[in-house]
This record gives sequence, C-alpha cells and structure tokens, in this order.
Amino acid sequence: MTGPPALAQEVFSDRKGCHANKPGQTAIKINLTLEEEPIYDLSRSIAWLNRDGGKSTAEWLARNGLTAVYKPSQFVTKGQAHGGLAMTSRASLFSRSYGPYGGYQCPYFRQIEVNIFYRTLIYIPSDYQIGTCAFNEIQMHELKHHTTNVDVVKAAVEKMRKDLPAIIREMEGNAYLPHDKIRPHFETMKTGIDDFIQVYFTELASEEMDRRNHLVDTPAEYERSGKALRDCRIQDKVAQLKK
Repeated sequence: MTGPPALAQEVFSDRKGCHANKPGQTAIKINLTLEEEPIYDLSRSIAWLNRDGGKSTAEWLARNGLTAVYKPSQFVTKGQAHGGLAMTSRASLFSRSYGPYGGYQCPYFRQIEVNIFYRTLIYIPSDYQIGTCAFNEIQMHELKHHTTNVDVVKAAVEKMRKDLPAIIREMEGNAYLPHDKIRPHFETMKTGIDDFIQVYFTELASEEMDRRNHLVDTPAEYERSGKALRDCRIQDKVAQLKK
C-alpha cells in the first residue's frame, strides 16, 4: 500500500511541535454513492466478448468518468462483470501561530470531504435470450461478482475512515513554517492528500476485489456453472419445443 507523499517544505521543528498545538481534530466526511443495481449490456455476442470486450469496457469507463477497479481474469459462465470507480476529494486548511512571538505557523487540515461513486457493468451475451435457463444462470453468477464488489467498496470506505486521522497527522507533520510560506504549503498539502486518497482507496478496493472474486471463481464454481449450463441447453430446447 502506498504511503503518504513527502511534502517538500521549508520547516522548523522542536520536541513539542505542531501536533500538540492543534485545536481539535480534522472533520472527515466520506460520501458513498453506490448503484446497487448493475448496468446491463445484452447486445454483444460471445464471440465479440472474447474479441473486443476489453476495448468497449474501456470506452464505457471513459464515458462515465470511471477508473477500472475490477475486471474478470477469464470467462466463467460466458458473461462478464466490470467495476468502475470515481472519486473526488476536497480539503480546507487553516494555520495557527506558533512560538513565543507568533512568527511561525502550524498548518492543519480543517476538513476533508471525499466523494466516492461505484458502478458495475455486466455483459450477458445476446446468444442467450432473456428469461431462458442459460441467461438466468449467467446472470446469477455475474451478480455474485457485483455483490462482492459492492461489499468491498463499503468495507474499504470504513477502513479509510479509520485510517485517515493517522494519515492526516503524518501529512500535517510536527513542523512549523515561516508566515510567508504557509499559503503555498497549503496548496502542496491539498494536492498531496488528494493524490494519496485516490491511490490509497483505488489500490485498497482493487486488491480486495481481486482476492474475494477469486473466492467466487473457485474450481467448484467452475464445475457447478459448467454443469448448470449444460443442463440449461436441454431445458431451453425442451421449452422451445413446447411453444
């Protein structure tokens, strides 16, 4: 996991420093928007998914302003589930005089607000008609990935909520700056915390999604879904004959 970036600064410090001078804690607000229902694309064939699926998914992510946070490593039940993530953050800062003559300033984060958006795109090939046994089987499997990813995003938000106070403390530092250096340093701190949050959360969610989705795509699941699709071919043919 990436650590907080080092902030270039002209600073001074002593054993007491700015940590003891901070009045209260930084207010942290994390807003999570989850699309509980995935987006479906039912217009693509199995052949297309194998040939051009990655390119189309990249275009979908770009159109929606999302970053890829999960993609399948291989086809399991002829469908695919892809996860997209978008994040913004905003920080407000203030400073407090330090030293017997107030000639130095301690920089602090007053508030940090993070906005996170997650969405899943599921492909079910057009080779399978809606409502057929095969269609339902593929959908059931891909929804397992969607549910897994939604759970991971929720858990990652809570972990970041717990971790941010220590990250903020490290980025604020225990050093103080000359008065004329504080405003430029604010901009450095804003950029630093935004970059860190983006990398931290994306890596955290992506790594956990990969780990937990491997638990979905077990050999037993491959065997079960393969058998289910073979059985579905028989059921769907029988259903067509009855029409």
